[in-house]
Amino acid sequence: MGDCFKFTAKNGRIDYLVTNKENPTREYVKSIMNARWSVEVYHREVKKIVVLNAARLARVGRKEMRVFIILCQGILYFDYTI
Repeated sequence: MGDCFKFTAKNGRIDYLVTNKENPTREYVKSIMNARWSVEVYHREVKKIVVLNAARLARVGRKEMRVFIILCQGILYFDYTI
């Protein structure tokens, strides 16, 4: 039905990979696991970038809102003094 491979990481974590490919070699399965791990690392880095940019944009948004409020207060004050 499928072959199951057990891999032990350097930190002691054990991963299992099951494949339905006929007669897979351990090297083939290891290359699949390495590719999968590369995708995980890529997504983690993208997530960091997105979160950092979202935080930066939120700060910019607050600054722009403060400037807008100050400008509105100035316009309202100007209108009442005329």
